[in-house]
Amino acid sequence: LGNPKAVIIAAAEDSWEHTIVPRLMAAGADLSLIFRLDVIAANGSDSMLQLPIDLIELQRVVSESSAALVMLDPLLSRVAAELDTHKDSDVRLALEPVVKLADVTGAAVIGLIHVNKSASTDPLTMLMGSRAFAAVARSVLFVMTDPNDPTKRMMGQAKNNLGRGDLPTLSFHIQTVKVADSPEGDITTAKV
Repeated sequence: LGNPKAVIIAAAEDSWEHTIVPRLMAAGADLSLIFRLDVIAANGSDSMLQLPIDLIELQRVVSESSAALVMLDPLLSRVAAELDTHKDSDVRLALEPVVKLADVTGAAVIGLIHVNKSASTDPLTMLMGSRAFAAVARSVLFVMTDPNDPTKRMMGQAKNNLGRGDLPTLSFHIQTVKVADSPEGDITTAKV
């Protein structure tokens, strides 16, 4: 379906080799179109993508690769250290240029964010950090365990500024699949 496009992944929490690549394999991804985003600081040391500091370079990479998708996992780790992820003005300073990047390049940007320990039932209030994370996003999808079946997950839209608001909540299972053999045994991972 269509013309396959590049995907750029900036991930901080999961191992590229042991978690991300096996999951991509299980999903049938063309690994030649998946790009791992690493940042090398001016002093030559490894660093992480920081928004808005690295935005010009990120836009260059997205444009040169013709990427259709940029995944920031987790989004809070991508906000520059000197910005406070609990202050709306700081979050907007980091994220509003990302909205412009998406507009200029045509790439979709997905930021993964965890929920806080709030007792709220409002998905937008449950997001960690400032409310600006939800406010700047044009769409917010929410994934949770099905309260009637702990083996099932549900995904629905908590916010959608650019599309239909009546889309159904989807449900899915996560299963373990084998993706390769190794001298130590089967390499398994999770698959939707």
